[in-house]
Amino acid sequence: MPPGAPATPTAGKTAGRGPQAAKRAQPTPETTQDDPLRPFKDREAKEKFRSEQIQRLRDRLAQIQSRLDYLQGKRQAILDPLTIMPKPPAGEETQGEASMRPKELLQKVDEEIKALKEQQEEAQDQLASVETRFAQESQSR
Repeated sequence: MPPGAPATPTAGKTAGRGPQAAKRAQPTPETTQDDPLRPFKDREAKEKFRSEQIQRLRDRLAQIQSRLDYLQGKRQAILDPLTIMPKPPAGEETQGEASMRPKELLQKVDEEIKALKEQQEEAQDQLASVETRFAQESQSR
């Protein structure tokens, strides 16, 4: 080795640049946390989560509404024998209902309608709270 040459092969690469050159080459935890786009990425992730949450609640409300429509049609058909009984949704078994008396069947349908209306109100409240919270947060920006 010639005199004045660095003792290690890597020492020559940072020689003359000062001690800061080696530190800039490796990202520090401070620089990865100070991402200038982080607030935008966080907001985008929150908006995506909320939109998915809102869509799930709307889908749930649509399912409840379709079930309610079916049950109300069924209720009408029980009360008025001239009305055609609606076809049950796919996957629903109605075999036990054929042996039930109209009064028993009507009571069963009324109970299910009542329970579904409660679920519908809860889902509507959840949807309203998510949408209003989202609107409040987006206005505060």
